[in-house]
Amino acid sequence: MHRKIAFAIAAGIYALCGMSAGFAKDVGGDEKVVVQPAQGKVGTRFNVLCKNFPEPSSKDLVYIVAAGTPDVDPMSAEGQQEKILWKDYAVNCFHTGRFLFPAGPFAPGTYEVRFVTTLYNNDQRGEIATRTTFTVTR
Repeated sequence: MHRKIAFAIAAGIYALCGMSAGFAKDVGGDEKVVVQPAQGKVGTRFNVLCKNFPEPSSKDLVYIVAAGTPDVDPMSAEGQQEKILWKDYAVNCFHTGRFLFPAGPFAPGTYEVRFVTTLYNNDQRGEIATRTTFTVTR
């Protein structure tokens, strides 16, 4: 019982600091995801580019969620509850020469592109290596 209370308090502190219990910080090195354009109108298709990615595992994903979505491993049971709006496997960056398939269209709002990889741990646990945001306007 005390462990559950301690975990709940720790999760609350992480949330107040803008972090989650799943991810304290991005684990990547020089990886970057770039969205072009960084802002577009409703109906825009966005290009997602991968820069300086290590050779990814077959489980690594690049995906888009609404900004503010909690950081969870999308491969976990909790993460499978997450509303992913678009995804592609990171290995496709190598097959297409850095570009992934165009994403969108999306409703007005702010979105986040995340690169989740299992490369930085030995537990096959997905961790966010890098992320970026983009905005859709009316």
